[in-house]
Amino acid sequence: MNPDADVIYRRLLSKAKFRHLSLLIQLNDLRNMKRAAESMNLSQPAVSLAVSELEKLLGVTLFLRHARGVEPTQAATELVPVARRIMAALGDGSEIVSSVLNETQGSSVSRRRRRGLAALSNRRSTGCPKTSPRSI
Repeated sequence: MNPDADVIYRRLLSKAKFRHLSLLIQLNDLRNMKRAAESMNLSQPAVSLAVSELEKLLGVTLFLRHARGVEPTQAATELVPVARRIMAALGDGSEIVSSVLNETQGSSVSRRRRRGLAALSNRRSTGCPKTSPRSI
């Protein structure tokens, strides 16, 4: 029996890492484990393990491995644009936080904001409200 979207969503939320998404993108673009590993400063066995972890989380094969590299499956091909959007959103969020911190650097307001951001981050990581995978 195949898991439904909600089960897969919860698996990803609890166990997936941004490096899994980055690796999905790199492997799709480079089509080679060794080159993807080099581009991410990882060993080839670490890349292979990470791909296996992501495939296990999703319950689907993402890349067909062969002597000349890897070939993305339909699942990988359809997931890559989603992974790109997630990574772009992560970059946008980093820019926002950096901008806020740079604007207020050195003032007491800055220290209060940084503490507030840290508290917000802790709340999000430990108790973020459940959202539907379809609303993301």
